[in-house]
Amino acid sequence: MSNYHSRNLRRVAGVLCQELNSTGDSDVVCEVFSNRVHSGDPNYLGSTLPKCLAIIKQNLSTFYELHGSSIYNYTDDDKGKGNEKWIRFKWDEMLDKDLVYIVLFKRDTTKIVGFTSVALSDPLNPELDHSKLNRPCLFLYEIHLMGEYQSRGLGSLIFNGLLIPLARDLTCPSIELCVFTANDVACRWYKRLGFQLTVEFSEHLIGMSRVIGAS
Repeated sequence: MSNYHSRNLRRVAGVLCQELNSTGDSDVVCEVFSNRVHSGDPNYLGSTLPKCLAIIKQNLSTFYELHGSSIYNYTDDDKGKGNEKWIRFKWDEMLDKDLVYIVLFKRDTTKIVGFTSVALSDPLNPELDHSKLNRPCLFLYEIHLMGEYQSRGLGSLIFNGLLIPLARDLTCPSIELCVFTANDVACRWYKRLGFQLTVEFSEHLIGMSRVIGAS
């Protein structure tokens, strides 16, 4: 979980989303939400975040059903039932106070087609001290698109148009993330984007990072 306040992260993400939305080159628009700011909004907790969770379930349920217990360390006596126990733990994780969400809507509608969630964090592997002036890294918790919006360049648009500029504007030394080793599609995509293995948490989960250079 994040050890850093999300105020600047939220502010810079908002500016970048406004700039991206103003181009009008895509049939989606992005909007920024923050758990610190929107936790009291019933629509956010009752609709926006559950729809984001539904996309995670659509994309990653197979991996979490197989390996969720090793990640969240739950047992048969813990939350949830059967192979969907991980959902309760994922929901708790999604409520971390310093998480910032960039949610993608189909333009001129309220339909959520994807999202990414980020926070400022210490590096996954402190032994690889590539930090600059003790600046926090940008940790990528989630990046997801609904099935019909995949393979349309939106993932690269989010990464190159939002996440890289966000990390640079906040002078983060790197973008870091965790990924299932069995998720071959995601692992290959991150490698194409310049991510490298940082730490092996288990045979099922690894950490990857991409160093952020000057623009």
